[in-house]
Amino acid sequence: IYLNNSSQADIIESNTITEAGSDGIYLYTNSIVNEIRKNTIQDVEERYSIYLSNNSYAERITENEISGSSSVNISLNTASAGYIDRNTISGGTDGIRILNSDSSYECNIESVSNNTILNVTNNGISLMEVTTADMITDNHIENSGGNGIYLRGTAANAVSGNVILQPGNDGINIYAKSSVGDCLNNEIDGAGRYGI
Repeated sequence: IYLNNSSQADIIESNTITEAGSDGIYLYTNSIVNEIRKNTIQDVEERYSIYLSNNSYAERITENEISGSSSVNISLNTASAGYIDRNTISGGTDGIRILNSDSSYECNIESVSNNTILNVTNNGISLMEVTTADMITDNHIENSGGNGIYLRGTAANAVSGNVILQPGNDGINIYAKSSVGDCLNNEIDGAGRYGI
């Protein structure tokens, strides 16, 4: 499913996508969707299961089931979203990765919450150069090869209530001029390096 060049859709819902050669769902160049929800995406062969880039926006990415990806499961690059919540992700390199690669773009995320992320080879949730991220809360991340939650150059109001089990590196890594208002009530067990 591909939206390009200022395309718009209200809801992308209840689709089953298997063995896509490239992205499962892709919003590119100023494209806007209200909700991406309840999709099943399996075994994407290259790139990303859900991908937003180049000033695209989704108000909510929710209740998607993603498994068997060869790369990042939910990826935003120089794009924004309101809520990324209640997604179930298994396998792939990264669970949810939000990267702002354009310093002139204001990347804002309201909430990354209540996601279940299992058995990724890199980070469970990573936000890099994100202008503001209000809440990263109540996520369950288990067996990530890298960090459970990784912030780089990002301002977050709250990182709280997350359960992070057996991360290969740190449970929560706050790095490179990141700032966090409240970091509390997180449960971290079996970190390969630091808890926080």
